[in-house]
Amino acid sequence: MITAPFYLVEKFFPRMEPGVVLDIGFGDGRNSIFLARKGFSVEGIEIDEKRVEELERLARDMHIDISVQHTDVRDFDFRSEAYTAVLAIQSLVFLKKSEFRTIVERMRHALQQGGIAIVSSFTVDDVSYKRLSTRDEVEENTFLTGSGVHWQFLAKGELRECFGNGFDILHYGERVVEDDHHGDMSGRHMHGIAEIVAQKKRGA
Repeated sequence: MITAPFYLVEKFFPRMEPGVVLDIGFGDGRNSIFLARKGFSVEGIEIDEKRVEELERLARDMHIDISVQHTDVRDFDFRSEAYTAVLAIQSLVFLKKSEFRTIVERMRHALQQGGIAIVSSFTVDDVSYKRLSTRDEVEENTFLTGSGVHWQFLAKGELRECFGNGFDILHYGERVVEDDHHGDMSGRHMHGIAEIVAQKKRGA
């Protein structure tokens, strides 16, 4: 079953100009499918091969314009000013802090003038930060889990600062939300999340 799109994608897609949208770490494909149904061409990248195959199948069955690529975002070739929108919904959490900042900078350059970035990621208010911060930092607010995966967390206002120059901030918020399922965690727990919708200024 296809779930509803991320609420900020649904709210702000009318402000996106016609063109190509890049969906980074598309997961179950809900945002890619939603935007393709609205008439956008969508490029999706995902490191999970099974999810790539599933979205390819869904796009074929639904006759919608989605092209997918099985790749790590760190290896992806971000084309300059190629996209009307770039999405990264909880897909940059597993990068080191330096890698996160590099990818955000590539996203900024990949957007056309007037293009929109929608980004969501965990903050230091997240329950996992409280659990992992007892370990040594790999980089700023970045920790290595027992399974060998990096988790990095955003400081207060950090995501907003990433889009401070050359962008208009259409939405910014930091909140704590309750979740009752997530990977190896059981029971209800709290996620700290920062969210931004930023539009690249004309002439920027």
